Amino acid sequence: MNTHAGQRVHHAMALYELSVSDGKFEATVAGSHFPFNASHYSEFKYGRRDIANEYGRSIAIMLIEHFLSHDYQQDPIVVIGTPYKRVPNAARMLSIVVERHLRINGFDSSHGTIYQHRLAEGDYGRLPAAARDQRNRSKKRYVDPDDFVGRHVVLIDDVRITGSIERSTLAHLEDVDVLSTTVVNLVRLDPETALREPELEDKLNHYSVKGLNDLMRLMNRRNRYTLTTRAVKFVLQSDPDSVQRFLIRLGTIRITELYEAIVDEGYDLMPAYDQVFRLIRKAASR
Repeated sequence: MNTHAGQRVHHAMALYELSVSDGKFEATVAGSHFPFNASHYSEFKYGRRDIANEYGRSIAIMLIEHFLSHDYQQDPIVVIGTPYKRVPNAARMLSIVVERHLRINGFDSSHGTIYQHRLAEGDYGRLPAAARDQRNRSKKRYVDPDDFVGRHVVLIDDVRITGSIERSTLAHLEDVDVLSTTVVNLVRLDPETALREPELEDKLNHYSVKGLNDLMRLMNRRNRYTLTTRAVKFVLQSDPDSVQRFLIRLGTIRITELYEAIVDEGYDLMPAYDQVFRLIRKAASR
């Protein structure tokens, strides 16, 4: 899909377009030879870096074809994920892989960031459409225009449900003189279904990560795992007794990583997470 806003061209595409039938997610369109796997997607959202690498390569291939077809290959490109603070989200993992593959294939690409100052309690994937818009409007986000001026901007997002994040993100670039904008979703849910049932995002996120034992399995993958904001909040929102058992089995390095991530994001200052944070802080101090 291409639309025009003044002289700026906007493109939108997705690696997988999904429908839902009898509670199952099925790809109606796939831009990759890898079949869509809901379990893999869920594990990717919680930090499986090897799956992020697979998805990122497929997105890069799709983008290379896109840039060549629009004669953009000689122009500078900046790749960004959706806003985050310090600990990466799943979209950030994807954007790193995508940008690397564009550079390897000879494109003049770089990373850009939309900085997020304030985070919120709760799980975004469980919010209705109006609450998503309200949350995105309330967050403080910043851009450095010099990262984007005179470049094609590629925004990588893991899933499109209502489009709230992409709208609020691109709004920060409305007054920046960019060559074009391209939004690439890893997954785009059927729009009618998504507006009617935005909570399907939560079901997809937790397709195979339903409890702390599932997260433990991922975190034990060593060099194939990246701690994401979603994983951090999943621990903080869990039952304290379950967290206590989880921490007993979690290695010292991972506990320290989890503790530092909580402090970096400011979750330690949120009353809703205080009880679990105290458990993690105690485990990290041993």
